[in-house]
Amino acid sequence: MPRLLLIDRYVLRQVIVWYAIVVGVVMFLLCLETTPRLFVQLAGIPGGPSLVARSLVSLLPEYVAIALPIGLFLGTALTFRRLATAGELEVFAASGIGNGRLLMGPAMLGILTCALLVGLRGYIQPAGERRLDAIGMAVRAGQFGYSIEPGISHRLGRESQLYFARIDSASGRVEDVVVNHGGMTALANSAMLDLSADDHFVLALHDVTAVWGSLAGDPRALRFRFLRVAIPIPDAQRPPKQPPRDRLDRFSLGQLLHFDRTQPGSAELDVAMAHASASARAAAAILCCILPLFGFVHGVPPKRSHAAIGLGVGIIEIILFWRISALIEDRFTPFAPAAHAALVAFYAIVAFQMMRFQRRAGLGAVEQALIHAMGYVRRSAMGAIGRRKRVGGDRPV
Repeated sequence: MPRLLLIDRYVLRQVIVWYAIVVGVVMFLLCLETTPRLFVQLAGIPGGPSLVARSLVSLLPEYVAIALPIGLFLGTALTFRRLATAGELEVFAASGIGNGRLLMGPAMLGILTCALLVGLRGYIQPAGERRLDAIGMAVRAGQFGYSIEPGISHRLGRESQLYFARIDSASGRVEDVVVNHGGMTALANSAMLDLSADDHFVLALHDVTAVWGSLAGDPRALRFRFLRVAIPIPDAQRPPKQPPRDRLDRFSLGQLLHFDRTQPGSAELDVAMAHASASARAAAAILCCILPLFGFVHGVPPKRSHAAIGLGVGIIEIILFWRISALIEDRFTPFAPAAHAALVAFYAIVAFQMMRFQRRAGLGAVEQALIHAMGYVRRSAMGAIGRRKRVGGDRPV
């Protein structure tokens, strides 16, 4: 491997600065978008702000995994854009330093980002998803208190109602409880609320008097020290079922590669789905080794031009890669590893072909081609609008 020269450190230092800035901005925007929704979901629950903070910490690995590729692309693109507008790329070329040499530092950063993504998406992010699930289950089970209001009747299902007078914040229990379920009415000193895995509201009643029957018949009353009542959740209140791809996000890379259908949370999942999820994560990581090339060809503007169309196109290319990868994982599960490999190969071929085109046509050639393409599209659209207006104006009244 070539030894790092002063020029390599010069370029790499600028790329790292932009890289860190973009990663920080993207993570800030993602947290800014998520925080209000978390506050709404946890409204009325004691300790809501601390739960929001814990949830955001659990989401940080996912946000970092999103921000790193974008930061790598924009860091490379903005660095070479500045070098090009300052005329430094021409100075390097006159000194015998080619574009490939200038890209050695960003390429090393891309390999490092690839390794970081393997660790993040392979192991750290799944652990964060499991912690987030644990927080959600604890909230639904009432471990942090309840967001339902005491002193009013709550309908739990078609034939079930719950009333309680107050909440004991220390123990998490509701007190002075009345439950009407089917043909039974139960009065309890206290109760714990829970949500079972098979979509039932579970009421654990303590010191209970239960009455069956009606005034027209022969009512029966029994006393219990403990009574457990399971009420089916109506379809309208049932939480939506997660698709396989989201459920597989809870598994580490090692668990996916050696998938065991007996482990918790693996119901209705199979080996092909697990391998598809693993190949999607690998493809997203390998993409980072190619992104410095996209950053170079999209970042360098034509001479005497300050257009930045390539920056937007590069972001679209990254998002499109993620969308296609998710589509492969969802719809083409049996062939997902081969399809993900083909997707990465296609992006690599496109990147090298753009590098080759720019080397033959000159710096900024890719950006210039995008400018011409955008101009052609705009002229075609305006021409179509003009023809439609003329056709509409020629119609008889």
